[in-house]
Amino acid sequence: MWSSIYANADERQEITLSALTPMFQNDEFTGVIVTDIKINTFNAFLNQLQTNTNAAVYIFDQAERLVAHPSKSSVVSWGTRDSKKGERLLAVESGNPIIQASAKYVKTHQIYQTQAITKFESDINGERYFNFVTPYKDPHGLTWYIGVSISESDLLGNLPEAQRNSWLLGVIVSVVGLTIGLVAFNRITTPITSTAAAAKHLALGNWDNPMPKPGHIHETSMLVYAFNEMANNLKASFKALRTQLVYDSLTGLYSREGLIESCESRSKLTGCLYLIGINKFRDINDSVGHYRADKLLVIISERIKALFDDQAMIARIAGDEFAIYLTDDQDAEAISLNTSRILQSFSSPFSMGADNIAVSISVGIVTDIEENNMTVWLRNGSIALSNAKRDHTHISHYSPEMADVTLKRTQLQSKIRQAIDLNEFVPFYQPIVELKTGRIVGAEALARWISPIDGLISPLDFIPIAEESGLIGDIGKAILQQACQDTAQGISEGKWGEDFNLHVNLSVNQLSQPDFIPTLKQILKETKIEPSRLTLEITESRIVDNDPVIVHNMQSIRDLGVYIAIDDFGTGYSSLAYLHKLPFNCLKIDRTFVNKLEADTLDTSIVAAIINMTQSMNVSLVAEGVETTSQSDMLIQLGCPLGQGFLYSRPVPYEEWPTDLVNMN
Repeated sequence: MWSSIYANADERQEITLSALTPMFQNDEFTGVIVTDIKINTFNAFLNQLQTNTNAAVYIFDQAERLVAHPSKSSVVSWGTRDSKKGERLLAVESGNPIIQASAKYVKTHQIYQTQAITKFESDINGERYFNFVTPYKDPHGLTWYIGVSISESDLLGNLPEAQRNSWLLGVIVSVVGLTIGLVAFNRITTPITSTAAAAKHLALGNWDNPMPKPGHIHETSMLVYAFNEMANNLKASFKALRTQLVYDSLTGLYSREGLIESCESRSKLTGCLYLIGINKFRDINDSVGHYRADKLLVIISERIKALFDDQAMIARIAGDEFAIYLTDDQDAEAISLNTSRILQSFSSPFSMGADNIAVSISVGIVTDIEENNMTVWLRNGSIALSNAKRDHTHISHYSPEMADVTLKRTQLQSKIRQAIDLNEFVPFYQPIVELKTGRIVGAEALARWISPIDGLISPLDFIPIAEESGLIGDIGKAILQQACQDTAQGISEGKWGEDFNLHVNLSVNQLSQPDFIPTLKQILKETKIEPSRLTLEITESRIVDNDPVIVHNMQSIRDLGVYIAIDDFGTGYSSLAYLHKLPFNCLKIDRTFVNKLEADTLDTSIVAAIINMTQSMNVSLVAEGVETTSQSDMLIQLGCPLGQGFLYSRPVPYEEWPTDLVNMN
């Protein structure tokens, strides 16, 4: 802590402040160290400070007594009166009139009771003084106030005179500048105004308007030169942009916008528009790479150009789509001939170095329609092309009904998205039975759409669109989740036996997703269904490509203990070639083969061949589409263990199971 200020008891009687610090040894108090500070040295410092700055600086405490002031005299009174002898002077008792005036203001306004910096003014002998009182508090018990007083003349110095000189100089400079500006104004404005006018013409698209001429001033000349250079660069840039907009940068053909713009000048669109779409171009792109795929597009464009004369307008309107617009009227025979020429040109492979790439196409055809707008022609051609890709001939002529069908498909696709969000897709269950005993051993969960507005919607209406739009994965996930939950509930409630096996259709879209296995694990965990109670059915024709991701996911499914069934077996293209590579547990014989069973050709039927082929594979067999007792008897005779079909039950909701449609006998 700090001691109080005191005067030494020696002959010098110096004003002293002591700093006291306790000493401890082994946690035992042993004494106090005292360090003395001579307060008189502050007086000399403050005196020197006043000499250098003309500011009177003094220090006083909370008792309003001086600690230090800018004087060589002591702050202690050594008068004859005993009441004041040895005491520090009050700040108002200072011999310095400036300090006296400041101290009186402090005493009157009790500034020593605040801890904020205080600013005030005082008047001494007709001169204004600026005063600051700053509190200083030490954490060890010291509370002082530092007062500063300085006259206005000492604070500002020569500033007023300098201000007057600055104003005078500013006026002179302004007059000179205004004079020079008036002289140069006429020479400056001419090139600037001409440049502004030229800029306005450029903004309106008048590129041929004369450019401004440089003036006699260097800066404006630089401006005009820079503007003219910018205008020339803009002309070149817009010309390049227009070329990129109108022409395809890869093939040099018209772009979609270029074809539309070229047809705008025609008073009426007649003739015929052919849209050529490359089938499965993405597969070609993935197999040969983007660079070689682009080269293939260039070769294709050259082959298309070679088919027609210069009157034909040929464009590349999309990545893998070309348009040919023949302006002359085309009769049915000419259209058929041109279509055959186009298809024939793609009948031979395209040679790319050592490789020959076969390309198949679809053609959408638009003939004379009332709309005089190439945008509408291209839209109709796109509709016809989409229809051609679904047709086995890969040729389609546009008709207005197609637009209605396309609109309905688009609307239905939107409804499917909304139905997924509203959980309108639910599983219906069709029993799988032992053919000999009629005992139900499982069921297949089939996706059904129950709309609150349209009621039950046939899978034939929404499944193809869901597959095309990629929504089949979301539907399949919802069906799998609900079916597993129903199965777990049915087994726990005794509705289904402990050995009940659930079959759920799995789309290739789901199976090809890298995150499918984690999703399947999560569903098994949430529904708590035994993996061995679940069989995922995969349509054979959808896995003939032998995609590594699909095969890997199939093996991962088996590693989880979930079974795999090959659905519609016998309808694929290379069944025997890849069958031994796939990790499956069950084959489902397609209904078309069951429907063709005849008693007199039973032993030579495809069903018999499939049963004989799989006898050594240790897999189960399920015959689909069993509708008559004679079919059931023939399947039993051939040794097929399981069956499924309308003979036993139609697909029913979980709540309606069991049903009186079930015919075990």
